[in-house]
Amino acid sequence: MQAAPASDKVAAMDTRRIEDELRESELRLLTMIESEAAARRSALRLRAVVQAQRELAASDAGEAQLTSRIAEMARRLLDADGAAYEALENGRLRIRCVTGISQAHVGTEFPLDGSLSGLAVQEQTSLRSDDVETDARSHRHGVRLEWRSLVAAPLHIGRDTVGVIAVVSREAAYFTQDDQYALELLAESLGTVLQHRRDAEQREASDRAHRAELEERVRERTEQLQAANAELEAFSYSIAHDLRSPLTSIDGFSRVLAERYADQLDEEGRHYLQRIQAGVRQMSELTDAMLSLAHLSGVSLKDEPVDLAGLAYGVFAQLREREPERAATATLEAPSRLWARGDPRLLQQVVANLVGNAWKFSARSPRTEVRLGSFAGTGGETVYYVADSGVGFDMAHASRLFGAFQRLHSPSEFDGTGIGLALVQKIVNRHGGRIWAESAPGEGATFYFTLAS
Repeated sequence: MQAAPASDKVAAMDTRRIEDELRESELRLLTMIESEAAARRSALRLRAVVQAQRELAASDAGEAQLTSRIAEMARRLLDADGAAYEALENGRLRIRCVTGISQAHVGTEFPLDGSLSGLAVQEQTSLRSDDVETDARSHRHGVRLEWRSLVAAPLHIGRDTVGVIAVVSREAAYFTQDDQYALELLAESLGTVLQHRRDAEQREASDRAHRAELEERVRERTEQLQAANAELEAFSYSIAHDLRSPLTSIDGFSRVLAERYADQLDEEGRHYLQRIQAGVRQMSELTDAMLSLAHLSGVSLKDEPVDLAGLAYGVFAQLREREPERAATATLEAPSRLWARGDPRLLQQVVANLVGNAWKFSARSPRTEVRLGSFAGTGGETVYYVADSGVGFDMAHASRLFGAFQRLHSPSEFDGTGIGLALVQKIVNRHGGRIWAESAPGEGATFYFTLAS
């Protein structure tokens, strides 16, 4: 048998070495991404608690309305299916309000013994259950539950325990220790706010002192949030610095391998080489996207008139140049201009991401149709929208749309970094606006957003 040429052995060794370096870099990237995502979740939750404090402190609603808002805040904080506020009345718990689950539960009473919420009251601590159906601590009292996992925290006003905030999910083992801590912090914060409200009603003269204390707490939490954001930005820079060198090395070796040894590799070897180069490109895109997200916190905003329609048509024209064979139209359901005020460069990113997504997720439709326009919202603000005729998505997963690295479709179906909509939301929030979406599988999607005027 004739021995393999030395050049083939060298090429094989280089390929294996490059693949090993790529795997190591992928592992490092995944570890960094997980750490960055956990830190970002903590920062976002801290911001949500601070916002809840401000909202409740400024509200003049009655306590019944506030408890309803408490349940909704808790559900949103943990990205859960539902939440309830259970009031402690005469030694029993009574469900006063719910969100995300059947209203038929409102008014249900049950004893403290044998219920997970009652156990939280008795032990004066939060608890969580990965599966309420099999949890020996729960007797369920003949009630057919709609959920599998639960986290609950007692709500105190002063020294009095007044009830329990319970958050639920239809998935088993949905909540984590961090979720439990976040709910504790929310319950503690809301209890403090409610305590201040009751004291203010009883002793109106002492209201400047309570507000000062609350503002001091808000200031402290805000400083913590700012520190967390600074750490996140520094962490993102570290990721970029640490990954650039190995990515550049892998890209360089793979190019040399392709130029010098491509004719000596079989079809399988060339396929592996293409996979290496595609992996390098994807990691470079992820690094750039994370840096863009981190940079946005410190960018100073301009306030100028911006024609969103002009930006959208420019993006659409570029997309058509890349795929001239696709049947596609862009329609402005408004006058020839779509004016807004804000930072032109950042609003360009908003439009580019939304129009780009509409184009991407319409690829399998017979005809790509992108529509944009505006209308007056219920509060008098201008609501802008971008709609498409694409694959759409299930609204049950809408809460994941704007999270970093969250995808509703697999990479094999549609490419992307999972950062675009997170970047859009951050830009809209920095402009004092909000963003949301409506969709159904197979019926396209519409993204709405507002900007502070």
